[in-house]
Amino acid sequence: QLPVYERLGDVRSRAITLAKVGFQLVEMKRYDEAAPALVKALGDTRKLRIPEAEIIEQFMRQHGVPVAPGGVTDASTGQDRLPRTGG
Repeated sequence: QLPVYERLGDVRSRAITLAKVGFQLVEMKRYDEAAPALVKALGDTRKLRIPEAEIIEQFMRQHGVPVAPGGVTDASTGQDRLPRTGG
């Protein structure tokens, strides 16, 4: 679904889908994969100024994946690190 939203320029739907993927990855304790999706979703929803931004941020904080200056706190170690990009 993400490529379709990207082609249509539907930033909101893409952000919501990324957040849902991130939520599921966190539930599976796959934090390294979840963090980039959640960070992107949070950034997009903040830019759009939609209420989902608060929901995403609250979820991240509750599950130990808070946005930190310059990166994301690794939920497994508590150490700050930059979000992983690419494959």
